Amino acid sequence: MNNFIDPIDFTNEQLLDLAELSLMLKSFDKVGACPELLKGKSLGMIFEESSTRTRISFEVAMTKLGGHALYLRPGEIHMGTGYESLYDTAKVVSRFCDIVCARVHEHDDMLEFAKHVDIPLINAMTWTLHPCQVLSDLMTILEHKPKEKELSDLTVAWIGDTSDYECVANNHAQFLTRFGIKLYHVSPEGFRLTGENLERAQNAAEAGGGQFIVTEDAEAAIRDADFVYTGTLWYHGQEDDAERRKSIFIPNFQVNEAVFRKGPDHMKFMHYLPAIRNAEVTDWVMDHDRSIIFDQAENRMYSEMALLVSMLQTEEKPRMKAHAENVVKEFLMSRNL
Repeated sequence: MNNFIDPIDFTNEQLLDLAELSLMLKSFDKVGACPELLKGKSLGMIFEESSTRTRISFEVAMTKLGGHALYLRPGEIHMGTGYESLYDTAKVVSRFCDIVCARVHEHDDMLEFAKHVDIPLINAMTWTLHPCQVLSDLMTILEHKPKEKELSDLTVAWIGDTSDYECVANNHAQFLTRFGIKLYHVSPEGFRLTGENLERAQNAAEAGGGQFIVTEDAEAAIRDADFVYTGTLWYHGQEDDAERRKSIFIPNFQVNEAVFRKGPDHMKFMHYLPAIRNAEVTDWVMDHDRSIIFDQAENRMYSEMALLVSMLQTEEKPRMKAHAENVVKEFLMSRNL
């Protein structure tokens, strides 16, 4: 695997293999047996904005695998300051690191960076795609689905903002139905997928045998749902629009107690976090014993571990390393260093 930028570039089998590897690595880590498969490897992490789950999960994932991660936040590198081009940054990072992940605003910047970087690149989020999140969501769904059901038997209801710039909702629409899942987008007009994103969602459902249903009826969507999902009602920079959004979404497009109780007894609640409590979802739902939001957050680390391992598979060369160590030691002993 060279780059992980858009799940659409991978087969269902590849994505399920990554999810299986994620679950395997989690099981080993839980008993203190995480294999240090990336010893001596370095991950460069370029971020255009602050982050909690993405930053921590990648950094700890790399450490558990025996490698090292560098957090390159805004202001600490020259990219985006006008002093250094994206091309030059890509080439320099490629000389220092073995792999890089980038969280940038514009998807075109991610694609441009991918053209010039000489090492594997992971899309850690753009305004329109969040492939690491949806990969970990696949892992979480496999982990928490009813045992008697296959993926193709599942129903997921997304309630809230499902517009083009709700990157996880957008990705889910192009991703989950490929596995035969029935996916509802429950949202008001003006907050739905459009254009190319809508077309990609419809094509994914057709190709995978799933269903993609857009509706305003939360009760109908949740009636047989195995999972109910929502995302942040507003982001940084949208605070001025918060009151307007509340008036549109609450209570008809909010995951609250009344809605949650309409679902089956086994239905689980998911949210990629951060959440604005009592906006898109109420405290009652977030803290319910069928809320799996923190399992979901933890699984970001394990799915990213699977990505890192699959993209940096290398053959161990213990004899060559031992020889190199001896040569360097002899040099140091023979010189005045």
